[in-house]
Amino acid sequence: MFLGGAPFIQQDPEVYKDESNNSETHYSLDNPENAMYFFNYTFSRHPGPIALTYGPHLAHYDDAPYIAIEGIGSIIHHLQSKIPVWILTKDGAVRAHISSVKMNLGQEYGCVSNYPRYEFSCSKNVDPSSIFGLFYVDQSLPIEKSSMLESGDDPVSYFDLDGDRVADIAKVESSFEGITNNMAVVIWYVHINNEWVVLDYAVQPDCT
Repeated sequence: MFLGGAPFIQQDPEVYKDESNNSETHYSLDNPENAMYFFNYTFSRHPGPIALTYGPHLAHYDDAPYIAIEGIGSIIHHLQSKIPVWILTKDGAVRAHISSVKMNLGQEYGCVSNYPRYEFSCSKNVDPSSIFGLFYVDQSLPIEKSSMLESGDDPVSYFDLDGDRVADIAKVESSFEGITNNMAVVIWYVHINNEWVVLDYAVQPDCT
């Protein structure tokens, strides 16, 4: 299962400690469409206890009523048994863990995404702009041999998942003119049976 990455990943500037008191870096991500399905899939393969907390009402335009159910606007799932994933970077795959998933109970308005928001942690300080995506696999795969492949086309980059020097995933970047700025658009493709098939899609939310 794949979840698209940069340029939609934010890095928390604070330095955290894991259960063994080792430093770790936290990131968040909520724009790619696969965010709608990534948690259900990975949790079904790696179930465990969850602690719930609740967020306040969601923002709305002008004088319209705030969005909430009994005063609750979102539910944050804190995973007591963190889900192991791989961060795909220009230097290969790096181990990481999903620690929480926030889900809104309605449509929030403004320059925000309404897909589930993932918080994940990594023992390494990885540049968020270099993160190709998040990858979960529950079968044997020599992902430690993975790497980003050189590409002469600036809007297109490729990732080799198993070290055979053949592109498995492609990332195509573009933009459109939004109300306030140029807005990023990214499509990720996977190579299956000699065809490139859409794997994930993300667009930067415009301010409307």
